[in-house]
Amino acid sequence: GWDAKYRVADQEKDGVAAEVIYPTVGMVMCNHPDFEYKRACMKAYNRWLLDYCSEDRKRLIPLAQIAMGSIAEGMADLKEIKEQGFAGVMMPGNPAELDYDDPAYDPFWQLAIELELPLSFHILTSSSDGISGAPRGPRINAFQSIIRGCQDIMGMLIFSGVFERNPDLKICCVEADAGWVPHYMYRMDHAYKRHRFWMKGQELAKLPSEYFKENIYLTFQDDWV
Repeated sequence: GWDAKYRVADQEKDGVAAEVIYPTVGMVMCNHPDFEYKRACMKAYNRWLLDYCSEDRKRLIPLAQIAMGSIAEGMADLKEIKEQGFAGVMMPGNPAELDYDDPAYDPFWQLAIELELPLSFHILTSSSDGISGAPRGPRINAFQSIIRGCQDIMGMLIFSGVFERNPDLKICCVEADAGWVPHYMYRMDHAYKRHRFWMKGQELAKLPSEYFKENIYLTFQDDWV
């Protein structure tokens, strides 16, 4: 509900120590084409969330949203977010300027490290995931694609050397499950060993799976063990 005291009461009832608060409607907002409008909405959401979590900051941990209309704008927003007291940032899947693999983003990553703001990528925040496309067969088959955006971002950051250039960068892959990760790491290593030459892959100091283990964290809900 809108009153955080009831959420804290439910935490107590359910034996929940604390929650990291991610947005709901804000996930859809990440794909809005107007970056100026999107930034204004996210700043308004951030102000509301700080007020909401003020009920108990030890148990309600707020994550800010950021629009990424440009690298410079994103860096300014990171500084503001840190000053406001947020614990981290939820990133949009698609920035307006270049893409996250470009070395031009290195100052942004370094600032996030300096400010100790872990960055999260959530399902349904990229143009390459969602259930609104045209699936093969029944529409429910499109549900299988909602983790693809996060997978693509993780692979892009690893293969492009983002973690090699920024070894202290911490990324969280959110609500995209975790059971796929062992096989995904195997596939990345296989691709790197066998195909990086003809596919013009970047030379890395470590295997892709090692960067995944060292720099990426995941949340999951109902994965089978």
